[in-house]
Amino acid sequence: MYSFFKRERLLLTLLVLFGLFFGILGAVLKYAAPQEDKSAPAIAYGFRALHDSAAKKAKSQSQAQTNAPEADPDAAPAQEPAPAPEDDSPFRTVDESYFSDALFIGDARVDGLRLYAPFDGADYFCSTEMTLTDCMDVKIPVEGRGETTLPQLLSHRRYGKIYISLGINEMGYDLDYLTNQFDTVFEALREAEPDAIIYIMANLHVTKSYADAEAIFQSDRVDELNRRFGEYADGLHSFYIDENEIFDDSEGYLVSSYTEDETLLSGKYYKLWADFLCRNAVE
Repeated sequence: MYSFFKRERLLLTLLVLFGLFFGILGAVLKYAAPQEDKSAPAIAYGFRALHDSAAKKAKSQSQAQTNAPEADPDAAPAQEPAPAPEDDSPFRTVDESYFSDALFIGDARVDGLRLYAPFDGADYFCSTEMTLTDCMDVKIPVEGRGETTLPQLLSHRRYGKIYISLGINEMGYDLDYLTNQFDTVFEALREAEPDAIIYIMANLHVTKSYADAEAIFQSDRVDELNRRFGEYADGLHSFYIDENEIFDDSEGYLVSSYTEDETLLSGKYYKLWADFLCRNAVE
C-alpha cells in the first residue's frame, strides 16, 4: 500500500512540473504572439509549440523525399565493379569453319575422326598402321589429293593448323627412341609450315582390361609419352591438347562402353572428340 501511494505522489509531482513547464513556455510564447492571437490560455501556446515543431520536422522530411532526384536506371553506378579476372587459357570455342585449312596426321584413331566426324575442307593424312617412324615416307590416298606422301601434301597446300597424334602403334619401343622420332617429324612440319599452329594431340588410352593384358599400354606409360610430346608445345605456335579427359574412366583408362575392341572409339563417340577440338582452339 505504501509503495502504491509513493508512486502516486511521484506521478502527481511529474504532472505538476510538466504543467508548470508548459505554462511558463506558453506565457513566453503568448507574450511574443501577435495581439490578435492572444485569446487562448498561456499553456495552450506551449502545446502548440510542441505540435508545430513536430509538424515542421515531418514537413521537412517529406520535402526532402519529394525533391530527391529519381534514380536513373540507365545511369552508370558510382563505382564500377572490379573487372573479372582474365582467363589465362589460350583456348577458345570455335565453329567448324575454323578447320577448313587444317591438316590431321595420325593413326587409326585420327582416321576415325575422318570417317565419323570430319571437318569440311580439312585434309586427313592418316592410316591404321601409321607410325612416327614411317609417316614422312609412306604414300597413302588422301581425299581430293590422290596418293601422296606427307611432304608432297605439305608442298601443295598451305595449312593454317596441323593436328598430329602418333605413337600408340609403337608403344613397344623405348620412349627415348619415340621422342627422337617425334622431334624429327615435328621439326619437318614446322619447316614446311612455319606459320601454322601445330596441335599435339595426346594418344588415347586403352581400356584397363586391355592394358592389364598388354602392359606396354598402361595409362602411366602412355601419359609419359604424351608428356614428352607435349613439351614441344611452346604456347605460341604449338599447343598440347589432351582429349583423354573426355574419354577416361575414374582410373584413367578408356571407358569400356566407348569402345568395341578396347582400343578404338566406337563411331558415334568421335563426335565428342570433334566437339572437344572446337572447344580447345587458338584464334
